[in-house]
Amino acid sequence: VFFFKQKTAYEISACLVGSEMCIRDRYQPSKAGNQKQPQKNMVQHRHEQDDGDEQEEEQKGEEAVCEFCGQFNEGFLNQDVYDVHLWRECPMLTMCDLCNQVVKISELNEHLIDECEKRKLNRKCPRCKESVLASEYQDHVEEMACIPAKSLNIANRCPLCHSDIPPGKQGWQVHLLEDGCPNNERN
Repeated sequence: VFFFKQKTAYEISACLVGSEMCIRDRYQPSKAGNQKQPQKNMVQHRHEQDDGDEQEEEQKGEEAVCEFCGQFNEGFLNQDVYDVHLWRECPMLTMCDLCNQVVKISELNEHLIDECEKRKLNRKCPRCKESVLASEYQDHVEEMACIPAKSLNIANRCPLCHSDIPPGKQGWQVHLLEDGCPNNERN
């Protein structure tokens, strides 16, 4: 089953997702090679083991956090559980109605206009800068009922509720995670 697309296509079955980032291939420090280390006394060795255990626990904790919404869930250590979260639950993601790929809500308009395999069914409104179905485009533009887009340093535009929200990544987090977009089915 496919479906994560942002800049390039990813397959959920291979657990690939995100802006050109593979979840399974995300950074994981490699373990020390087979290099011989000088012998250490037991206290020093035990202290280093404790540090290693703490680092390993910290790394596991980071792996149990959704890279999009920041939710911590020990179950995310199981890749299948994490995939279900991304596919059905993460409030920062949504499914494209046209191609059924899961994309970041913050990039949905870009996806619909530039990346979607059915992008020819969409056009970008010159006034609101949102994706509009080509079959509705002429009426949309002529009515001029849409809210004119603001500069991205002033506001983001949510493609789900069409509201202006605070700029930047933090604006998306507040709108989708804290306030909860009224049109986000994943809230």
